[in-house]
Amino acid sequence: VTVAEELKKMGFLEKVGGKVFIHSLVSNVPIAANAKYYATIVNNNALLRRLINAATRIATMGYEVPSDIESTIDKAEQLIFDVSKQRHKSKLSSLKELLAETFEQIEKLYDSKSYLTGLPTGYIEFDKKTAGLQPSDLIVVAARPAIGKTSFTLGIAQHVALVEKKAVAIFSLEMSKQQLTQRLMCSEARIDASRLRSGTL
Repeated sequence: VTVAEELKKMGFLEKVGGKVFIHSLVSNVPIAANAKYYATIVNNNALLRRLINAATRIATMGYEVPSDIESTIDKAEQLIFDVSKQRHKSKLSSLKELLAETFEQIEKLYDSKSYLTGLPTGYIEFDKKTAGLQPSDLIVVAARPAIGKTSFTLGIAQHVALVEKKAVAIFSLEMSKQQLTQRLMCSEARIDASRLRSGTL
């Protein structure tokens, strides 16, 4: 109102669009109540700018006709991944929300009457101590060489895939895919792996 009156005194009110236009400016001003909405717009536009920048860099790498194609593809994938990971941010949770979820989970565990609350590994004593493989857990199997770490983990993978009917992915830096396949076959068929390797079945 003050702005409109001042413009009227100066003779500019109608030139700028009148009182209706002045009021429309006020109604379109961002307010704190819409902060989350505007923050989402800013974040989305920032992601788009990063994506455009990544795409430009990938196009530039392609036009340069690199000698190492594999390395260039890896770099391109990394650029896209860097943009993608910006979308996945852990949201803040209040203790009140967490307590409610935790009590609900405890009630489910109590009602189940089972020592297994996660995914069974096939090793009964191990499952009794760990209650199975739990979601989001990172489990590191550590021991001296030739103790049986690979056999142990392959046994878990085999049980989860064949008995629990869950998808399993194995990434190995030591054994080839053929060696891993042979060990899985020997375990399933109950064949001595050394005899298979030597061809004395």
